[in-house]
Amino acid sequence: METLNSYKTRPLLAERATDEAQRWSALSTTFSYILTAADMEKIQDIIKSLNEEAARCLAELEETMGKIEAADELSAQLLRLRYLKGLTWDEVADQMNYSLRQVFRLRKRAQEFLN
Repeated sequence: METLNSYKTRPLLAERATDEAQRWSALSTTFSYILTAADMEKIQDIIKSLNEEAARCLAELEETMGKIEAADELSAQLLRLRYLKGLTWDEVADQMNYSLRQVFRLRKRAQEFLN
């Protein structure tokens, strides 16, 4: 469930990494006339690392979506409401027209499927 808990942060982390890579790229272009070859190489390594981080975050996001969609329909609905829409457990129960106790049973089944 850790992956699901961090689902909402993945796109933000990917966006931040991409933005930071673009800033480094712009700086290296702007100041290329005063940077040494070693400096440029370090900057390229930073840019590569940031791009890899963004790609990793997006891959984790896709993996999470795949896990949710692979679950049975009730479990998938529960996981989407809770982790993708960010509803509380009470709100999930209301949306699904189930008691809170039933929702927690479904949650247990979903956890077993994901693990």
